[in-house]
Order: sequence, then structure tokens, then C-alpha cells
Amino acid sequence: MEKWALGYLLGHFLALQSPILPSSKLLILAFAITAVFLYLVWKISKPKLNTFFVFLFGSLTAVFVVFYSSISFFTANFIDQQNQLYQVEGVVSSRVFNHDDVSDTQESNPSSAVYDKPIRFDLSISKISVVTDSTTKQVVDSSNFQGVDGKISLKWFRPNITIQQGDSIRFMAKLNKAFGYRNAFGFDYQRYAFARQIFAKGYIKGDVEVLHTSASNKQNVFNLLVGVTGELDSQNYILALVLGEKRGISSQQRTELNHAGIGHLFAISGLHIAVVFLVLKYILGLLFSCWAHHYKYQWLTLMSLLPIWWYVFLLDGVISANRAALFVTLWAVINVLFCHITRLKKLLYIAVFSLLLEPFAILQIAWWLSFGAVLGILIFIEWQTHSNSSSQAYNKEQVTNYLWTGACWLWQKFKLLVQFQTFIFVWMLPFSIYWFAGFSLSGLLVNLFVIPLFCLILIPYLFVASFMVLLLAPVLGEGGESLSFLFVPADWLIINVLGLIQDSMITQIWLEFANGLWPLFALLIILFWCGFHQGLKRVNVSLLIMLFTLPLTTFVWIYISSNWPDITDQKLTMRVIDVGQGTSVIFQRNNRALVYDLGPSYPSGFSATKAIVAPNLNGQGIVSIDHLIISHQDADHKGDYVAISHMLNKDRQHYLTDCPQQAFYWQSTLVEPLWPNYIDGEKPFESSLSDNDRSCVLKLTDLVSGVSVLLTGDISKDIEYRILMAQIENQDHTNVFDGIRSDIMFSAHHGSKHSTSYSILKAVQPSLLIHTAGLFNQFNFPSEVVQQKARTLAIKQISTSDMGETVVNFSHNKGVFSVESTVDKWSPYWKKQNPFSFDLEIR
Repeated sequence: MEKWALGYLLGHFLALQSPILPSSKLLILAFAITAVFLYLVWKISKPKLNTFFVFLFGSLTAVFVVFYSSISFFTANFIDQQNQLYQVEGVVSSRVFNHDDVSDTQESNPSSAVYDKPIRFDLSISKISVVTDSTTKQVVDSSNFQGVDGKISLKWFRPNITIQQGDSIRFMAKLNKAFGYRNAFGFDYQRYAFARQIFAKGYIKGDVEVLHTSASNKQNVFNLLVGVTGELDSQNYILALVLGEKRGISSQQRTELNHAGIGHLFAISGLHIAVVFLVLKYILGLLFSCWAHHYKYQWLTLMSLLPIWWYVFLLDGVISANRAALFVTLWAVINVLFCHITRLKKLLYIAVFSLLLEPFAILQIAWWLSFGAVLGILIFIEWQTHSNSSSQAYNKEQVTNYLWTGACWLWQKFKLLVQFQTFIFVWMLPFSIYWFAGFSLSGLLVNLFVIPLFCLILIPYLFVASFMVLLLAPVLGEGGESLSFLFVPADWLIINVLGLIQDSMITQIWLEFANGLWPLFALLIILFWCGFHQGLKRVNVSLLIMLFTLPLTTFVWIYISSNWPDITDQKLTMRVIDVGQGTSVIFQRNNRALVYDLGPSYPSGFSATKAIVAPNLNGQGIVSIDHLIISHQDADHKGDYVAISHMLNKDRQHYLTDCPQQAFYWQSTLVEPLWPNYIDGEKPFESSLSDNDRSCVLKLTDLVSGVSVLLTGDISKDIEYRILMAQIENQDHTNVFDGIRSDIMFSAHHGSKHSTSYSILKAVQPSLLIHTAGLFNQFNFPSEVVQQKARTLAIKQISTSDMGETVVNFSHNKGVFSVESTVDKWSPYWKKQNPFSFDLEIR
């Protein structure tokens, strides 16, 4: 059975990497033919090959499950045109939450407030129709999409009424397929949406009509706890610990928690579910012992699972909680029914079962972290079980002093805790570095004390307090908010623990990794296996060696990367980041960078700098931003430099509000400002110039390859004409436009028809024109006018809206460069607009 399960896991993973999705008929035919073929070969093969065919059949089963589930999803997707207006009816399927519900203590009940900020929620569709007249919004296409069973993610900018989970509503909405930014690093929304089976995303236009009001139990519980904890300083943390509601925790607070290494404690995970399960089991055990002196341990275990699933139901579909509850349930059932199965086999079967229920869960970070952590725990237990050093360090028969016996027992448990925490810390390093491009070095020390505090005191206390509130609040009615005193001890504990952690700088050491981590991984793996083969005593030695080797190797690598970069003589690389409707370009050489613009930053709080640009810098192993140049102060260019300020080289010049006044050299690269023109250090700006026309225009030339790049910001045709006239007046060049001629050019203002004139294209003579435009942007950039000009001059052109992040590699050969994209025909099918085609409608 385990061979089939291993084959299933491998097949499941490989199927999701397929670049094409077959049709349903082809899938069934291929599965039937392959299954018959494998059966016939298995019947005539030698017995030694039986294991191999079982493995293959498991992989085949996984491929069929993944493809069949995917076909159902994509064929039911009703979006056939982007930015189409729809009339939608459905039921609110997620808790409606606004940050003011947590931060504003004067109005703590969300059911009695009209939100003054945008709200986000998911909707389960019951009926959807295409609006054929967007002006009157009354003529609706009679062909409704009946039987659509899926979710859409919505944003409502100016809500005029209060809605809650469980309400049935009708509204008009602009919808698009669920797409996201496409970069080598950073959050992948398309992966997230597909894993959660979200058909589309969009925003509500106009008002919402409530067809039926019926707040769900989940929403009522949420409202109740929000009201009870409204006066507490740690309300946002309490809601995260009890209900998994993390939207009340600000982005800055999340960053601080992650850097301290305790961010995982504020997400409902296997740790929380396991603690709640053990608390319930203990309480039920006490009750059973009072009523009956003889009871079956198996029945106690199974009865403890019922409240767990009720609790998970109240958590509103937190995927990590569902998975944790499933894990605990299956583990308990297997223990009761099949106690002879080893722990690792149990984990294998549970992993397969979880993917049978949620075929796309493997695309989520939480799945890998959950099963990775449990696998590490089981390996540690196996090492402890089979170790020769597991005997106690003292003999109870020779010890008559109970105080000394207790002290020895505590010391043994503390040693075990240190060993376990060190092992799990090192074990989870690959997961942390792969998914988050770094890890918290202080997490080893902090979790050593915080995890026992949370598991033994805080989480059980919060669970019991919340249960008491749910029991007593209906009895007290309006006086239910007086039960806030139940959470006061937890509030005090959370505030003081977090305050202590934040005040200690040593507990916030976050190390960022990228290309230089693999030698460190190799060292850790060697130490692991040496310890494994030599027994637990050597394991302890290995863990200690890792504990001291890890920071030493880390700091040596960072020091070498920062202070000895030119030894590698790397080629220049230009990365045009997909930041949607905005611009961000990174020039990289020798783990150092020159950055031009930081992408958009929105009033809602979303910053492309933090979500996209910073992860790309970290992922590429860039340890220093030598120069940061902001072309102008529009929101889609200036971004949020604070998010990458820790990477700025303090000894270099950065141009956050101004353009370089003169040319300078950076790592065999010449950077020349072309606009604005400085006269005696002053800019000749007329007051009539817009922010766009004040954009900093730069020409960068790689002195190794001779390839040059022209960055144009958002200038208009008028400024382009001025730049051309300045070149004509410049007598330093043999040819008139040599000073502006470039091999690569960025279209001005993202390809607007009011920029990138025919004259400047002819003067620059680029072989490649790059448009930085968002996918399905409302301005339809790049405009057809600009694209036609480029086609007329036989200029190759690409757009981030089509190719996602675009990487230009400069060669050591003169005039040679190559272009790569994160989006191509080999991308997984679920990332394509048309998954049934190999190379059509890729994005």
C-alpha cells in the first residue's frame, strides 16, 4: 500500500507541473488504455517487478484525479471576456471583516456599522448573467450561467450597507479571471486562487441588494468575540489565536512576528488543533473518571474529535485548520483500528488522503509546512526511540529526595526540549528559505520558551475562555460584553510577551538567503546523516555543530558577498519586474544592484515594493542596493522605499526625489542622465510641467557588452522632442543621435499613445522595445498606436502584461544580449489563460 501511496504523491506533484490539460474524453481514454496496458504487463512480468507496477499505478491514479478535477474547474469558468460587467447573485461565504472592527474600540460590533473602508469577501455563486448594456445596467443577457459551483473574490470600495457571512445578495460587478503578478519570486496569487478554486476576482459597481439576511453561525461567533474583546489591547492577536482571523494584524506587526520567529503561532495550525484536542481529551477523561471507573481509551479518543470538528467549523474554513483536524482525526482512527502501522506510514497515508479531498492543496505553502513539520517531528521521535542514550540519567531507586528527583526530571525534559527545538529549527530551514527567502535566527531561542508558554497556558486558556463566552453570552444578552474579564489574563500575557520580544533586538534577527544557501544546505545534510547513522549521541553532537556552524557560515557568506563581489566578474542582468500597472527595473551584477523605480503603492496599504520587488531582490541574492533612482513621484513608480531601505548602501548616492545631475560609473556600467537638463545645478522646470514630464530619463551602457538601455519614465511627446533637440545641439558625438541611441528602450508612460513618438523611436533605433503594463489594465496599455509604430520600424517589442517578469542577460560579446520570461509555453497549465493549449493564450 505504501508503494501505491508514494507513487500517488509523485504523480500528483508531476501532474500539476504539466504544461497542458487534456480534454475529458482524451483523459478517460488515455487512463483506460494505460491502466489495461499496465495490468497486462504486470500479469506477465516477474514478481520482483510488482512493486514497480504498483508504484506506477499510484502515479497514474494521481494524474487522473488532478486532471479530472482541473477540467471540472476550467470548463465551469464563465469568464470569457476580461473586465466584463455581470449581474451576480450568491451567498457571502467568508466572514466580512474590516480593520476598523478591531482597531476602533468605540464601535466593536460589525453588525451595526457601515464600513467606510473597502471590504473584501468571497461569494459562492448561485446565479450569474452577462450585462449587455453597461449604461442602463437593465438589459441582461437571458443566457444565465446555471449550475456554476464556485467562488469569486470581491472588493467593495464604497459599501452603503452592512453585509455578513450567510447573506444572499445581488449586485453588478466587473470580473476578471483570477490572475496575479508573474515573477520568479514573491506571492503568486494565481497559484493561491487556483488552489482555493476561486473562479474570478473583481469589484462591485454600485449598490448591493440584500435578498435574504441570515448571518451564519461563524459570523455570529466572530461578532460575539469581537464585541467581548473590543476593549483589549491584544484583540487582534486574540482573534488570530482563537479564530484564525489574521486580517486585524497589520503588515508591520506580521513582519515583526515573522522576524522574531513566532509568526506561525498566530496562525491556526496543527499545533493549535493538537493542543485543543489534548485539552478536550483531558477534560473528557476527568468527566469519564468521575462517572465511570472503567471506560475504553479508544472511545475517549474518538469522542474528543467531535468538538474538534465543531471548532474547525467555527474557524470558517481555515485550510490549515481543516488539514490539521483531518490529520488528528485520521491519526486517531488509524491508531484505534490499525495500531501496528508505523508512524511514517500513517503520515504517508494521511498526506495522500488529504490530496484526494483537496487535489490542489499541494500548491499551498501551508500544506508543505504542515507535513514537513510533522515529518520532522516523527523522525525526531524515531531517533529518540531507537537511541541507546534514551535511558534516564538518574536512578529513582537511589534517590530519596523528591525535590532532587523532580529537578532531575525537569532537567531531562528541558534537555529534550532543547534537542527537539534545535532539530526542528534546522529541519525546517529548507522550507523557510525556499518559501520565504530567509529565516529567523532568533526563532531557535524565542520558540524554546514561547512555544511551551503558548501550548501549556495561553492556547488552552483562550479556548476555555472562548467556550465559556459562547455558553454565557446568550444568557446575559446585552450584558455579554461584560465577559471581557475572561480574556484579561491572556491579554496581559500576550502584551508583555510581545513587548519583551520587541524590546530585545537579539530576538529579531532575520537572515535573507538566495543563491548562496546551497553550500550551507549541503553541510547541514551531511551533518544530519552523520548523526543519523551514529545514533542519538552523535545526533546531539551534530545538532550542536549545526547550531554554531549555521550563523558562522551565514555571516561569512554575507561578508564575502558584500565585500568581495568583483571576484566573480558576473555578467550584467536587467530584470523588468511585473508590478502590474507600474514600473520597477533592477540592474544586477555581483550580488549588487541599481534599481530604477519601485512599482505602485496603493492607499489600501498594498505595496508592490514590499510584496514583489523586495522578494525578488532577496531571491536573487542581492545584498546591496548601490543606487536607487525614482523617476518621478507618481504612485505607480515611487513605491515604498522603506520596504527595501535596509538593503540600501549607505555610502552610495540614492535619488529618491531627484535625478542624477551628471553621469557616473557603476560596476562597469555607465549611467547618463538625459532629462532633466541641469544648468549650474538647477533644473529649468516650468511650473506647467506635470509630474510625468519631470521623469528622470537615463541611459545605461554596459561597458563589457556595449549594450545600452534607455529608461524613459512617463515623459510625453513634448519632452521627447526636447531631448532630441538637446542631442542635436550637443556637438560631442560624431552622429547626431549617438548620445541617445540604445539597443533596448522602454516605452514612455507604459506605452501610452501620448508618448513614444515615431521620431524618438527612429532616433534611438532600439532592437527591443519594452512596455511595462499591467495585465488587463483599464488604460489598454500598451496602446495599439505605439505598437504599430514599432512594427513599422521592425522593432521587436515585449510587454510585462504578456511575459510577466522579463530578464535581459547581457553577454561578454559585443552587442549581444538575450531575453527570458517567467511565462512561456512550458508553464504549468493552471497558470495559462487557455490550459487546453500548449502555446496559445499563455497569459
